[in-house]
Amino acid sequence: MDQVRGRSNRENLEEAFTIAEAELGIPRLLDPEDVDVDKPDEKSVMTYVAQFLKYYPDPHHTVTDVQENDVMHWFCTRMAILSDAK
Repeated sequence: MDQVRGRSNRENLEEAFTIAEAELGIPRLLDPEDVDVDKPDEKSVMTYVAQFLKYYPDPHHTVTDVQENDVMHWFCTRMAILSDAK
């Protein structure tokens, strides 16, 4: 977490979007500049987050599923931190 706190919002968002695309197959629908604003477009953010459910709807928990849940939790936490920072 120290590494995350030491970087800018845009750097963290860039990493989150890159990981989601490369590791989870979630298409990159947003850029950091779309989200790192006072009021990000809620529909755009929800459309992006919905892609996680579209690609991983199965509720069983394998090791991969747990990793995916960790990434989703990390992403949602970062979004909340960004919202609070504005």
